[in-house]
Amino acid sequence: MKKRHFNIYLSIVLIITIFMSISLTLIKHAIETSEDIIILENFTINGETTDFKEKRLESGQEGLYSYQVTIGKELETIITNDAILVIPRIRGSWHRIFFNEQLVGLIGAEGNTRIHLWNSVYKFVIPSHIIDETNVVRFESYSEYKLGYGNMPIFIGDSLIASTLYDKLDSLYENFYLVVMGMLFALALMEILLFSLTKTFERSYMFFPISILLICLYLFDYTVMSHGWVSALIYKKILIMALHLSSIVMSFALAKIYRCELLRRMAILVFSGSIIGMIITPNIIYFSYFYNLYNLVLVILIGTWIYIALQSYFITKKSQDYMVAVSGLFLILPSIYDTIALIVYDGQFSRVAIYGIIFYSIAMLLIGIINYIEYQKNLFSESKLLEIERSRLKRALVTDELTGLHNHRHFYELFKKILEEHRENLDLIMVDIDKFRPINEIKGHTTGDSILKEIAKIITERIGETGHVFRYGGEEFVIVYYASDSKSIDIAEQIRISVIESKVLHELSGYLPLTLSIGISSYPEHGVSPRALIMKAEKAVTYAKFKGRNKVVFYHEKIVSEMESSDSLVIKDKLLIDFIYTLASVIDMKDVYTGKHSEEVARYAMLIAEELELDDHQRFALRIGGLLHDFGKLSIPDKIVSKTSTLSDEEFSEIKTHAIKGYDIVKHIIDDPLVLSCVKSHHERFDGLGYPEGLKGSEISILSRIICVADAYHAMISTRSYREALGHDYAVSELIKYSGSQFDPEIVDAFIKSIKEN
Repeated sequence: MKKRHFNIYLSIVLIITIFMSISLTLIKHAIETSEDIIILENFTINGETTDFKEKRLESGQEGLYSYQVTIGKELETIITNDAILVIPRIRGSWHRIFFNEQLVGLIGAEGNTRIHLWNSVYKFVIPSHIIDETNVVRFESYSEYKLGYGNMPIFIGDSLIASTLYDKLDSLYENFYLVVMGMLFALALMEILLFSLTKTFERSYMFFPISILLICLYLFDYTVMSHGWVSALIYKKILIMALHLSSIVMSFALAKIYRCELLRRMAILVFSGSIIGMIITPNIIYFSYFYNLYNLVLVILIGTWIYIALQSYFITKKSQDYMVAVSGLFLILPSIYDTIALIVYDGQFSRVAIYGIIFYSIAMLLIGIINYIEYQKNLFSESKLLEIERSRLKRALVTDELTGLHNHRHFYELFKKILEEHRENLDLIMVDIDKFRPINEIKGHTTGDSILKEIAKIITERIGETGHVFRYGGEEFVIVYYASDSKSIDIAEQIRISVIESKVLHELSGYLPLTLSIGISSYPEHGVSPRALIMKAEKAVTYAKFKGRNKVVFYHEKIVSEMESSDSLVIKDKLLIDFIYTLASVIDMKDVYTGKHSEEVARYAMLIAEELELDDHQRFALRIGGLLHDFGKLSIPDKIVSKTSTLSDEEFSEIKTHAIKGYDIVKHIIDDPLVLSCVKSHHERFDGLGYPEGLKGSEISILSRIICVADAYHAMISTRSYREALGHDYAVSELIKYSGSQFDPEIVDAFIKSIKEN
């Protein structure tokens, strides 16, 4: 680690410290000096005045408390419309807020003590019509641990300025910690992945990002979240244990780096004490005393880090040692301040230990990644000559490393030999993966490589001993097929359908339908040289894509002229397909289930289309319609879509609007009536009892009837928000049961047959 890296770290610490300090100071000053703001203080409880500042409850004091404060007629003079009440960082399990005895808001859920909500800012609208000359703001707060607000005051004021101050406070409290937690979590995972991929890298540095992941868990203490699966005590113990365990993990790492057995033994003792404290504390009040005092034990452990790191620095002058020491100081100095504040003042002053934890986390991640970069640079330098030699040997190989097939170069070398052995009935089959670039970009090159290997496996299994398979290009394969009966079209169709039906490819590609366009040329009819046959096969592939992709085309002379006369249609088709993929990705981002469901429905629909032998236009429209059939659900509130209990009549009516809503959006994008019918009519029933138009029998387009069956089947075999998956056998029995009423019998039969074949 070089000195400039240390300077970068110090600059980051300085910038964050200055920004947070100035921001909080300016906001507090704005609250205290604004003429349009009234600070709520001098609360009363049981006739006694109190400041309602944060305090720890004693054992036996848990329960419901009622605090109130009176505001005079000055409130009427500062508001122009409604007033806004802003409550920053209030302690307690849940709160009811009353204004002139009218309930104006809730914090948390009444009666629920398993929601962690203190580190956030809350605002409530006070309607102008309930504001009087004398106004009483009353809090009914339930707590088992701490009660009151922290260092930032509760205030009420005009809606404009109060809302502005609320937004600033909100960004500096919960939102700030969520961003920091996400950033640290992502960086720590990245480092773990990088370090694990390099087996010879120093294993001690792997503990650095692991320690920071544990700190990310502790940072949940600064977010608002429900922990209904555990009590407040257990939840607090988990978070504090994560913090303690993080320091233990880092102690083990530093013990190995500095070869200090004492540090390892201290870490074991500290961890043992932490475990004992977690076990013996019976409630959250006693536990708070424990972890406040135990912070002093951690300070001693971290102080040992600092001492050992400085001792090493004076000998080696390594910037890393100095950085460990400084980051340790950043960690313990704010912790000492907080410990004193918590013990003596119940935490009424600013809590700053979290900033020390953040600065320390940044430093540890920086140390880890810089050491990894330096290691990689050294490794590269040492292996440069070896890599040059390896590259020379690689160029001489005739096998594609990814798929294990013969490569492009070897195709031309081997073709002459194949021709001599199989001069009759020899066809050249070119296989091109449709829309492979979007899959590579969305799913990543690793997934793309897996897809290429799986397709190569399918082709090889189908061809067997009747031909040679080559990896010709990025997503192109070439087959020299020499079966005696020359059924190249049949074997190409088998390959195409196998790709559609492959569950492995389906899982790899996600919601993107994976298909092949295949072109065939024949020797000697279309050429006697490999280049001539390749050129003709490529034209056949292009024509297959022009006709909608996912098909096999045998080269013929009219291909070129037909495509040249329809260039505009090719462009339009390509743009439409690209846009539909984009829309499908939007559905996936909106809701993981919706996106996966749409892709599954499109896949099952294509299997039915194969069984019914639909034409090219119908298949193309069916694929697009399957992906977009639930597009209207993007406009339905998440609380309805993901509701775990039975929907009310009003909620079900809202759900039923998604077909029309989706149709109203999609019709402005796609003008194909077949696609639009899939979006609009996929909930119509064969007996006329469906929605939205109550169509019956053949009044419903065949594509909508196909989507209806595919949609219902996948819904039944999937785990939904309100039930577990019902299973394949049950789903098929239901399709048969309602065949002729809800579903078209012909389509149900075709679907069941296609599923059995698959």
